[in-house]
Amino acid sequence: MDDEEMFSEFGDLLQSGQIVKERWRITKKLGGGGFGEIYEAIDLLTKETVAVKTESAIDNRQVLKMEVAVLKKLKGKPHICKFIGCGKNDRFNYIVMSLQGMNLSDLRRSRPRGAFSLSTTIRLSYQIIQCIKTIHEVGFLHRDIKPSNFTIGKTPDTKRTVYMLDFGLARQYINSQGNVRTPRIEAGFRGTVRYASLNAHKLKELGRHDDLWSWFYMIVEFISGSLPWKKLKDKERIGLMKERCDNWKFLKLLPSEYSDILRHIQELGYFDEPDYDFILECIQSSIHRKGINMSDPFDWERPTSSSAATSITQATNRPSGHHTSTHAVLSHQTQLEIHSNEVFDTQKAVIPKQEAGLADRFSARDTEGGCADEQLGIILQRERDGDDLFNEQQGTSYCKRSLIWSRSP
Repeated sequence: MDDEEMFSEFGDLLQSGQIVKERWRITKKLGGGGFGEIYEAIDLLTKETVAVKTESAIDNRQVLKMEVAVLKKLKGKPHICKFIGCGKNDRFNYIVMSLQGMNLSDLRRSRPRGAFSLSTTIRLSYQIIQCIKTIHEVGFLHRDIKPSNFTIGKTPDTKRTVYMLDFGLARQYINSQGNVRTPRIEAGFRGTVRYASLNAHKLKELGRHDDLWSWFYMIVEFISGSLPWKKLKDKERIGLMKERCDNWKFLKLLPSEYSDILRHIQELGYFDEPDYDFILECIQSSIHRKGINMSDPFDWERPTSSSAATSITQATNRPSGHHTSTHAVLSHQTQLEIHSNEVFDTQKAVIPKQEAGLADRFSARDTEGGCADEQLGIILQRERDGDDLFNEQQGTSYCKRSLIWSRSP
């Protein structure tokens, strides 16, 4: 079947079963966005599972050409996915690379309170700096440093290694003589608004330090679960908030060594080369001082407590005549991972993420009822802002800010 016959009425560039360049058989679509689509495929030559990234040949925003250029420069470097091949036809351009595991954004969101532990945050911050140093050393800026552009490996040998992805917005910052390019008077906005540096908001030419500012915002989100401008959508308002906020307050959950890192980033200008080794040494110092072992399991590698989950199930499903308080099952301070890494808080009788419902079979019910089996028809959906819950059946809303259920208007 040729490319045209396989073209989906919904606009997918590739379909399951289609073979690209007589070598890569598409198995499923993994995702898509404004800059293209990505698919899982089988390499018929090596029998390996790979990723095929595509973009429309008629789209004005051609980014894969830059991605190929950067990946070729980074070939064989640590923390970089393997470049396998690329090509194009009259409908789409494509690039084939090694398939990676979950990205750090999804991993963070799966955690209780949407945050990583200090140990995981520090160790991730170390590897991400290594990633940034690697791309800068070959003469490119990434310009879109964010959690979803970093993944863990998929194989047993790579599952604890962080990999940098998505070089479509990269820019070469050195000229043919090896000098830093003269900055443009004004450049268009590049990056993702939540993590973009203040310079990006001001439409200034971005430098190596701007990638580090994005790294800083990432780490703050890792440890705290959010950034102050999380709910804002307007780019200008977010820029103003970043300009007015006190960055030092972001450090309260991080080791003191991160103050030295922030101070160094603040002192950097467009032409300055960051002292990556100094940053890595600061992180290493915090690792040693906090007694963190680099071989410790990351948060997502720790097993959930299925036995305790069973106890809650039994307690909350007893008939009303045989009532047992959830406090008899868990102490007030206890927080317990259940199913998809949500947490049951026995005092509030709700489940963060943040204060969201129990995953899988359970839903948050109300401040009296603990939790209720889905079979009771308690159907919860998130509100648009991603934090509050709405109970469709009972017409109630749960506001995480006030920590109460209220009847919806």
